[in-house]
Amino acid sequence: MAVFALVGIAAMLAFITISWPDDSSRYVVAVFVASIVGFMTSASLAVFSAARDTYPRHPRKPAGE
Repeated sequence: MAVFALVGIAAMLAFITISWPDDSSRYVVAVFVASIVGFMTSASLAVFSAARDTYPRHPRKPAGE
């Protein structure tokens, strides 16, 4: 997640601060959008895996049964 966040921040700063010729700015924006998608995907996978580990699949039987 951190890599996607850092790449997105760097791409947005590069897009804002540098005047890119012709189609180069489209590639910078594409990298930014790809980093957003990657960040959201990894964040949702982290949440779903944490939720899966929180709730057991089968309820445990009490001892002695």
